[in-house]
Amino acid sequence: MKYKLIFCCISFLLIADFSFAQGILPSWMRRGGGSNEAQESPQPPAKPQELIGQKKAEIPKLLAEIDSGEITSSGETVISITKSPQSASISSVVANGIELGGFSDKTKFIKRYIPNGKTSISFELTDEFGQKFSKVLNFDRIATVAQQKPDSAPRLLAKVTSSEMATNGEVQITITNESTSNKIASMTVNGFELGGFTEKSKVIKRYLPVGKTNLAVEVTDEYGQKFTQNLAFDRSTPSGTDQYAQMPAQVITSQEAQSFKFPPPTTKKVAALVIGNSNYVMSPLANS
Repeated sequence: MKYKLIFCCISFLLIADFSFAQGILPSWMRRGGGSNEAQESPQPPAKPQELIGQKKAEIPKLLAEIDSGEITSSGETVISITKSPQSASISSVVANGIELGGFSDKTKFIKRYIPNGKTSISFELTDEFGQKFSKVLNFDRIATVAQQKPDSAPRLLAKVTSSEMATNGEVQITITNESTSNKIASMTVNGFELGGFTEKSKVIKRYLPVGKTNLAVEVTDEYGQKFTQNLAFDRSTPSGTDQYAQMPAQVITSQEAQSFKFPPPTTKKVAALVIGNSNYVMSPLANS
C-alpha cells in the first residue's frame, strides 16, 4: 500500500508538469496567467493590398490640358500641351500615332499645318509612372475663295534630291518647294508623317541598312495637291564594326543643316558606365 501511494504521487506530479508545459490546463491554472498572454500576442501583419494602396496614393495623378491657337491663312496652328504642376514629367507625346518625345517643363508647343476641311488630331500623353492622358482636337478649316477653285490655285512644284551615301549608311534627303506661294501642309516618307513646312526646303537625315532600299516621298500643299517622288538606294556591306551602327532617323531644318557637322566614322570600341536608380515607387529594381 505504501508503494502504491508513492507511485500515485509521482504520477500526479508528472502529469501536472506536462499539462503546464503543453498549456492544456484552464487559463487560471496556467503559468503566467491569462491577462499577460493576451497582451503578448503579436499584431497581424499588414496586408499586401494595403501596402500597394499606400504606394499608389504617393503617385501624382496625370492632369493636362491641350489647346490650339487660331489657324492662320496658310493653315498653320500652334498646339500647346500643359501639364499640372503636381503631375510628373511627361515621357511620351503621341499625335495620331507619331511619337513626338516627352518634356519636363510645364508646357510643350507643337506646330501643325491643317489642311482644308475637317481634321482630327488624337493626342496621348504618358508620364514617367506609365499613366496616360488622351484628348482629341477637331479642326474645320474653311477654304478661301481661291482655294475653293482648284483651277485658280497655283500648281505644286517640288524636287527631291539626296546626297552621297556616307560609309556608315547616312544620307541626306532635301525636299525643295519650287512653287510660287504654296505652303507644304504634309510630308510623308514611306507613309510616315513628318509634318509640313513653310521654308523653301527641308532636310531629312536617314541611315540606310545594307542592301536595296526604296523611299517614297510625298508632299501635300495647302490646296490638297500632291507631289510624289521615289528614291532608290543600294548600300554595300561595310567592313569592320560600322555595319552594326544603325542609328535612328532624325529630322533637321535647312538652317540646322548648314551648321551641322557629322562626326567621322570610327571603328573604335567604347564602353559606357550606366548608373541607375532602384528606389522607384512602383516596381523597384533589384539589380540596378
